Amino acid sequence: MRWLIVLGSVWWGLALACSLSIETNPQGGVVSNTTVTVTVRSTVRVPELRLTLRIEGRWENFGQSWAWQDTDTGVAEIRVSSSLNGQYILTASADLCNSVQTRFVVMIPWDIAYSQLPWLLWEETERNNFIEIGGRLRGGAPINIEGLVTGLAGPLAHVLRTYLARGYMNQGHFTPRCPPLAFCYSVAPIQLRLFAVHGGAVGGLHQTGLAWLGNFMAPRDSRAWEIGGRGVGGVLVVRGWRHDYILLSEQGDFSDPVVRVIEMPRGGSELIRRALSLAFLQQGAREVIP
Repeated sequence: MRWLIVLGSVWWGLALACSLSIETNPQGGVVSNTTVTVTVRSTVRVPELRLTLRIEGRWENFGQSWAWQDTDTGVAEIRVSSSLNGQYILTASADLCNSVQTRFVVMIPWDIAYSQLPWLLWEETERNNFIEIGGRLRGGAPINIEGLVTGLAGPLAHVLRTYLARGYMNQGHFTPRCPPLAFCYSVAPIQLRLFAVHGGAVGGLHQTGLAWLGNFMAPRDSRAWEIGGRGVGGVLVVRGWRHDYILLSEQGDFSDPVVRVIEMPRGGSELIRRALSLAFLQQGAREVIP
């Protein structure tokens, strides 16, 4: 019994003597392609020093780990790019030491071909608006898209009008389809608030009421307004599943060969959304109703 007490005292003494730290360079948020250098330090030499990385990416999680033997310092390099935007969670550990954790965010602007833009919004909708058995939205709230446009390019308008604003049944396909007698899942409608120079450009996007999706009901709440005028660009604010997006179109209708995407953590678009003053625009706009 005495030996157990002694060993316990030694163990606690070593644990108290050993502390870990993590340093990243650059520090804080990363907004350009670069290499992040991670330095792990222990106050004492340890048999094995370990570092694990968890990336909470756009739609998936990714992981990586490192280990250094018989040392008090370990250095790892992480190459970051927009394809792996997300939150990076680093955890350092060693035997007889208390683990320590730090994190940083990678949000690098990127470009997407206009032909792929409908797919991006569809992917976000599939991740967030999937209705679980029992009728609960997996993401907790529907995707919300607001914006100011001159119009909407054909493929984007088609996907928004025919599927995303209406809700749909799917079997994992883009564009969505549910073959007869197939086992399909339900995807709830997104919420749209669009302001267009010409009302015809957003025709068919005003969709309200209930959508019957298999065994479930979900509300439709998409609206569009005509504001008139000219010379405005195109901006869409997407509050998605894990991340928010600002989509920018020089043409104003998202027919550009490439569309600029500014990605940020969920909730990060709120200031930009307010700056657009969409609620103010609504006061003098004409609602486009079929």
